[in-house]
Amino acid sequence: MTNRKARDLDLLDALDAQPGVAFEGDAWRIVREGRDGLEGASARGRWDPGHFDVLYTSLASF
Repeated sequence: MTNRKARDLDLLDALDAQPGVAFEGDAWRIVREGRDGLEGASARGRWDPGHFDVLYTSLASF
């Protein structure tokens, strides 16, 4: 079993309380060949407690 650092619940609540903002523009994402670029990453990532898939992107290419 992996020891995971507990998330700051007050921080998560504060983030969740913020109004959503629509985004329209280009974003970068690296995916394996043959994988759909809009398919979410496996659950239990950085900010995901395992309840949903996540789509990590960047506004700049490196």
